[in-house]
Amino acid sequence: MNIALTSSVAGMNAAADRLAIRAGNVANVLTPGYRASEVVQQSTGSGPVVSERLPVDQVTTQASGGADAPAPSQQLSLPFGDFPEDRPPENRSDVSLEYEMTDMMRAEHAYKASANVVRTIGQMQDTLLDIFS
Repeated sequence: MNIALTSSVAGMNAAADRLAIRAGNVANVLTPGYRASEVVQQSTGSGPVVSERLPVDQVTTQASGGADAPAPSQQLSLPFGDFPEDRPPENRSDVSLEYEMTDMMRAEHAYKASANVVRTIGQMQDTLLDIFS
C-alpha cells in the first residue's frame, strides 16, 4: 500500500504542476512576446514522477528527435493555432487557449483520479484496522 500511496501523491503533485504551468500560460496570453512553457513529466525509474518546466520551443525540439528526445510514446505535440494577422510577430504570445484549457481539464481529472486512490487506500487501512482490533 505504501507504493500505491507514494505513486498517488506523486500523481497529485504532477497534476498540480501541470495546472500551475497552464495557469501561468493563460495569465500571459496577452503579454507581447511571451513564450509558453510546457511541463515535461518523467518517471525516475524507482521513484515518483518528476516535473520540469521547459519553454515550448525546447520541448518541441526534443520531441522532434533532438539528442534528449523522449521515447516515442512520450513525444509531445503542441497544437498551437494561428496568430492574429494584425499583430506583428514580436507582439504575439504563442499561447493557445484551447490547448491550455483542455490540458487543464486533463490535469484536473488526473488529480481527482490520484485523490480517489489515496481515499481508497485510507478506507482499506480503516477496514484492516477494524478487522485486527
